[in-house]
Amino acid sequence: MVDGRLNFEFLRGGEYQLAAAFFLGFGSALALCYRASLRSLKMAKPSSHISVRKIDGVTRIDFLDRNILDELNIHQIGEELLKSVESEFRPKVIVVFTNVEHMSSAAYGTFMKFNERVKSRDGQLRLCELKPRVYEGFVITKLNRIFSIHESWAAALDTLT
Repeated sequence: MVDGRLNFEFLRGGEYQLAAAFFLGFGSALALCYRASLRSLKMAKPSSHISVRKIDGVTRIDFLDRNILDELNIHQIGEELLKSVESEFRPKVIVVFTNVEHMSSAAYGTFMKFNERVKSRDGQLRLCELKPRVYEGFVITKLNRIFSIHESWAAALDTLT
């Protein structure tokens, strides 16, 4: 006890939360856990899921993840994609799927939003190097009719005007 208050600073992580729950009661402990969670969220810097490079006026976006399945990651990818074209007028973008082996249905929705953003800026978007399983997802959802999908970076690059 320090200055009439209980001091749990010497405990870490779950021990701190357990001790707080025991001594302070459930409601107060919940508030402490919530504040601790908020602090860790603010301190955690989300890692990038894409690589963005500019090559001769064309934005090349490569995925770093093999699987695009988790809702939080999909949201972060969406933000990163939108940020990659936010300051450009008439962006020329090629998204390279070489590393991607699996995508959830929510990820396809993210690409639809990205496509809309690129088009709203009078830009061009191309997708390339999709694995058969990922391409099949575009076919099943009929998104292959909306997106310009190519076998290689060079083929996608040739279609940009």
